[in-house]
Amino acid sequence: MAVVDLASESSLAQYVAEHAQTDYQRYLAAHDSGFSHARAATIAGPGELFGRLDGARSAAVKLVPEPWDTRWVGHSTAHLIPLAGTDRVTQAEAVREALDEAREQGIELLTSRLAYDAFDWIHTLERAGWSLVDAMAIFLWDRTAPRPATPVRHPELRISPFHPRDNPAALPKIRALGRLAFAYSRWRNDPRVPAAAVDACADALIDTLLARPDAVCLVGWNGRDPVSMAVGAPDEEISRHLAQPLGYLWTIAVDPAHAGQGLGREMLEAFFEAASPSMRFVEIGTQLNNHAAVTLYGRAGLPVVSSLVTLHNWLRES
Repeated sequence: MAVVDLASESSLAQYVAEHAQTDYQRYLAAHDSGFSHARAATIAGPGELFGRLDGARSAAVKLVPEPWDTRWVGHSTAHLIPLAGTDRVTQAEAVREALDEAREQGIELLTSRLAYDAFDWIHTLERAGWSLVDAMAIFLWDRTAPRPATPVRHPELRISPFHPRDNPAALPKIRALGRLAFAYSRWRNDPRVPAAAVDACADALIDTLLARPDAVCLVGWNGRDPVSMAVGAPDEEISRHLAQPLGYLWTIAVDPAHAGQGLGREMLEAFFEAASPSMRFVEIGTQLNNHAAVTLYGRAGLPVVSSLVTLHNWLRES
């Protein structure tokens, strides 16, 4: 198979729009009938496309560099996006070409994230060396949808926006809370990623979000002690495709010493209230084995709209 140039293969973009069963965010098409076609246009973004469009036998994958992961995990990393495919043989051929190119580029780690029901692609990747590192449920908050009543607030908890310049002494504790949210992450589940690298990645995510002017960053205080946090931000690209503002709740955490008191629910509701002016939708992904988080979102009346799996393929040992 030859590398497909989408500049001259617009029909592949149309094919992907109609057959992209691997995209866990396809649930958003229920809110905008044109979402899938707009989403397919992102195929023309950075990265290399491999595949073929040949009648009944078609497949396409995209290899995208991951500079963030490369920097903080300490290994040259790229992301393989399975776009669409008619059969496992053709899918395997496209994956094999992408693997050859990744090795040529000196990539050490390939990651991939797919909808949980993209079984053909999941099996194709497993046979090519990928291993499962996490499974996630996707919850969705919609500011226009009715939900259960907000629980009674804790009088000892003061929730306020946070920026490091306002209270730099609290930043180490805020980072420590952020690390708690990484306890179930794919990086923590991958034995080849050192714990120090996972902590560095968690700290960098918190610092990056705190520096964004459009982010919603809230901290819950017990006196002068930060005991809970919630941080999220809008996603401009998805919002553009959806024609409605969507963001992510990236991190929510409660100090274990204060767990089981309902602080997580109070932080969640405070985040939704603060996000309401800039986001209609907030997507929240959490690992299925993070039972406390799954329970929290369920009790808050948030529907599960999708599920996904993440797989890693180490091309080099180090």
